[in-house]
Amino acid sequence: MWRRYEAAIGQGCLTNSKHPVAYVNGIYPKIIKRAFGAHVYDHLGNKYLDYSCGLGTNLLGYANEHVLKAVDRVRDFGLCPSFPTIHEVELVDKFKEIFPFIEKAKFLKSGSEACSAAIRMARAFTGRDIVLSHGYHGWHDPFTSLTPPANGVPVNQSIYPLGKLTDINDTVAAVIIEPVILDDSRERKLYLNRLRERCSKYGTVLIFDEIITGLRYKNFSVSNDFNIRPDLICLGKAIGNGFPLSAVAGRADILDSPYFVSSTYGGEIWSLVAAKAVIETMQKKSSYNLKPLWAEGQQFIDGFNLMWPGFIKIEGYATRGVFEGAPQNIAIFFQECAKAGILFGKSWWMNFELAKHSNETLLVMRKVIERIQCGDVKLVGDIPKSPLSMKSRNIK
Repeated sequence: MWRRYEAAIGQGCLTNSKHPVAYVNGIYPKIIKRAFGAHVYDHLGNKYLDYSCGLGTNLLGYANEHVLKAVDRVRDFGLCPSFPTIHEVELVDKFKEIFPFIEKAKFLKSGSEACSAAIRMARAFTGRDIVLSHGYHGWHDPFTSLTPPANGVPVNQSIYPLGKLTDINDTVAAVIIEPVILDDSRERKLYLNRLRERCSKYGTVLIFDEIITGLRYKNFSVSNDFNIRPDLICLGKAIGNGFPLSAVAGRADILDSPYFVSSTYGGEIWSLVAAKAVIETMQKKSSYNLKPLWAEGQQFIDGFNLMWPGFIKIEGYATRGVFEGAPQNIAIFFQECAKAGILFGKSWWMNFELAKHSNETLLVMRKVIERIQCGDVKLVGDIPKSPLSMKSRNIK
């Protein structure tokens, strides 16, 4: 099966972070046939708890019944009609209910598109070219140009790493930043407040890339929880619970400025309806409340970090973390967890379905660590490697 896949797909994978070399190659499944709830199933029928979580897309769990029922009600509507639909308006209205700073939005299909569109809007609005960037914002030319050797990307993208806040002045069109990658400390909040003040002073558009944190962080976003209003926010991943959708949203004057961003599939109905259902489910269903999910995730992190101190730990916040430690230790830990039916990647996620299994997962993890400590296992597969696009940026 994998030979067929490699013969068909360029570079052996559609997504760098899903390539077998990003996991324990030789131990992890290479091809997935089905995903449901908290689990994935390979083409041989093996069942695994999946803490890679669709790279953070499936906040409600794979094939969530509430989302699928909503989509099923519009399955005969036609996906991409020739004219705008009311579904676009209804989803923006839902955004406004949970993001009080949003005035207007544009819909696209991927996080990369949303981030690229956001900096184009900022440049058009300000009449400036320079963009300062911090974090991972996708594979499009401006952001890939920050990753040497950036093969295939023209030079002179007028985008630079965000350094000191004093680098922001009246020549800078925009700052685009992941407000929280792993660090959500008080110091980080203070820094983001200073960033907001500096951008406001010089008329620089502040863009929060919340592709990952949107809906997943407390109060639906870092912007909400920290009470910091970006000029534009980029959303994706969890908003569609696996359906392909992203958005740029925020100030009406910026969204209405004279830029060109146009997408045939931006108004595709099923994804819009799915995203509306995700928000409604989290608003109305007590079993999809972020507060208990956050508590469960924090308990999971705290419980794990007591198991093997000094060797492996999880850094991050309650619904997303990264395993830190010697690559050999992480690889053998991942290997043995995979053999026990639990899949981890370097990034770890918590969703509502996985939360139901967190205690049993901690028990398995403890047993795995005990076997490793006793010297009963050795590494058979390959140590995971960072995807190419992430190496030079050193972004987790």
